[in-house]
Amino acid sequence: MGDTKEREPGSGRLARLLNATTLGYFAGLSVMVGAYGTGDLSLLGDFSQAPFLLLGLILGGFVFPLLPLLTRQRRPVFALLWSVAGIALTIGAGIWNYLNPVTTNLEFAARGFLSAGLVLWIAALWGFLSTARWVPVTPTGRRMWLSCGVGTAVMVLSASAIYILQNYAYFPVTVLLFEVGGGALLAMLLLAFRALPPAIPKEAPQRVRAPPQNRSRGIAPVLLAIVLCAGPGLAVWANSFPVTAAGPSPSFVGASPPTKTPIHHVVMIMLENHAFDNLFGTYPSDPATAGNGIAANLTRPLNLLSLPSIPSFLSPVPNSTFTMGGPIEGYSAYHLDVNGGKMNGFLQNSGPAAVTYATSAQMAPEWDWAEEYGLGDQYFAPMLTETNPNRLYSLCGFSPVINDYGPPPFVPYDQCIFSELAAHNVSFGYYVQDPSAGIGTLNYLTGVTPSTPWVGTYSKFFSQVAAGTLPEATWMEPVDGGVGASYDQLPDTLTGTMWLLKVVDSLMQSPEWNSTAIFVTYDEGGGFYDQVAPPTLDGEPLGQRLPFLVISPYAKEDYVSHTLLNHCSQLAFLDYNWGLPALNSFTAASNLPLDFFDFSAPPRSPVVFTAAQGFPVPATIPFGSGPSGVSSLAPLFPQPLQIPLQNLTYARQGQTNETLQGLGAGIYVTTNYGVIPFEQSIYLVLLVFDFELAVIPFGILAVHRSRRVRPTEPTT
Repeated sequence: MGDTKEREPGSGRLARLLNATTLGYFAGLSVMVGAYGTGDLSLLGDFSQAPFLLLGLILGGFVFPLLPLLTRQRRPVFALLWSVAGIALTIGAGIWNYLNPVTTNLEFAARGFLSAGLVLWIAALWGFLSTARWVPVTPTGRRMWLSCGVGTAVMVLSASAIYILQNYAYFPVTVLLFEVGGGALLAMLLLAFRALPPAIPKEAPQRVRAPPQNRSRGIAPVLLAIVLCAGPGLAVWANSFPVTAAGPSPSFVGASPPTKTPIHHVVMIMLENHAFDNLFGTYPSDPATAGNGIAANLTRPLNLLSLPSIPSFLSPVPNSTFTMGGPIEGYSAYHLDVNGGKMNGFLQNSGPAAVTYATSAQMAPEWDWAEEYGLGDQYFAPMLTETNPNRLYSLCGFSPVINDYGPPPFVPYDQCIFSELAAHNVSFGYYVQDPSAGIGTLNYLTGVTPSTPWVGTYSKFFSQVAAGTLPEATWMEPVDGGVGASYDQLPDTLTGTMWLLKVVDSLMQSPEWNSTAIFVTYDEGGGFYDQVAPPTLDGEPLGQRLPFLVISPYAKEDYVSHTLLNHCSQLAFLDYNWGLPALNSFTAASNLPLDFFDFSAPPRSPVVFTAAQGFPVPATIPFGSGPSGVSSLAPLFPQPLQIPLQNLTYARQGQTNETLQGLGAGIYVTTNYGVIPFEQSIYLVLLVFDFELAVIPFGILAVHRSRRVRPTEPTT
């Protein structure tokens, strides 16, 4: 006796192609969903770490589909066991990421590999379906394995490219667009396949198609797939970019509260990625200034000169260059750098660029401001991680992200400092070069867009400064707005210094100088070496130590503050100065930078650095590259002191532990949280994924059943 065989020469090949396409689509999609659901993306820092994660994800997409095939027995119970195993592996990767977010590059690959375990679910389902003759595969399953692997590679690489081009934002939207687009395409292919005329094998002309009534079985699942994809797809397309709910545009028509100090204007400037020892490690005495009498008598902060000798693994940036390179960045890299407080992992984890330090040859203007005003040597980033979380702390007092990814999640507008200032009629402005080209951290805040009235351009900032109409609280940003890395001092410190000179000089020459305080700092350490282990504050570990300059007519000359500070200390100063509640509990616990000021003395005249003195002050911003022919700024430091050191009436170093919490201030935001709109959440991703997975394979089943042919005689 022989087995009955069914062959469809034309449509059978098309069916195999459609089956392989569908399988590859779901295999790749499952790996992307696994990567998002387990939190792999939240650990990904510097781009140099991305290949390891991608390698693990793609490797999993090739390895795991082999397992169901190797069992050789494709019964429902085995499909169920492999499905459970795949889900368990994926959940395990998520737990591993949550419990131990610090990871090496090899661990990145391993975590990605486990996250790809969700593909086992898909492979097991198709392995079970492949026992039916209406879903033809080769006997060895080679077609199924290749479909899973190639589909994973194509979709993971495509989604990753989109994600990176979006600056590590909106990944769930990317996945949903893949789901909707892929689901709709497959649905159309199913309809097209269903509409083909029947294929009658030449060697069996007596065979006939199945009864016509079976033809309708493939239509309902296909239409259902289209509906399920189209509905969420439209919602995603309409809501795929920043949340625009509640974000008031204050008019500041009433009187602002009285200030507790003579300061009526606070300007906050945050540059990029430099640790304290990286920029002020040899201040004020490096080889170029060691013989200078002024430099020899300036107050020394806690820096590399405080050590018995500068560690041999550190090297100065050469006089002829202003570029330090870029250390490897990221949550994991930074924690491995710090190594539990031992501060000995920088070279191994963040690389050779991490163990360099600047001198007066690169940093003379910043060293001059430290000489003429105040320098903090115990100022720390709020988190030991990258830019976005720390900048969110500087605006909201907390961060819903631990690395440079997102949004989502978003921060409700009513939890940020802008909401509090507006509620108390304190005017504010946030300035980037061109808001329409990007507003960076503000993208996380609900309701804030490039057209929000208090988001302005550099041109608006300088015109307000000249007219004496600057808001009371001002954020002047050397990042975003299309500037790229032009002015943020990473990696080129010279153009960043030129930008800073122009901004500070304009403020010093403003009618409002006598009531202004300028805070200059950096968002995070960037992986550069620093000797001081991060402390804890309010039970939370802080990030790396950063430079902090206070420039004001009331700032103490040649003052070094040892007060423990962080980005929220600037928020605390705003709240203190205008008599507001602390923005949140972390802000309430952050020390106030009050020891930098001497409010009992009359305001000092500005110390303006001009191009005539040799300072590279640009005529306008924006400007081109740095000045040609400049090999060293060291001759610009030190400048003559405004007040002879012996005439100062205060100690030239000190600290304070004064906080809003200690002063009995209230709390503006009692509970902080991030929000992820449903249309951008993992829940919708999983919902659409499950619906498509449930509908499309059975749509294929119905189509194949409707196209089956029945033999009239057995073959031998």
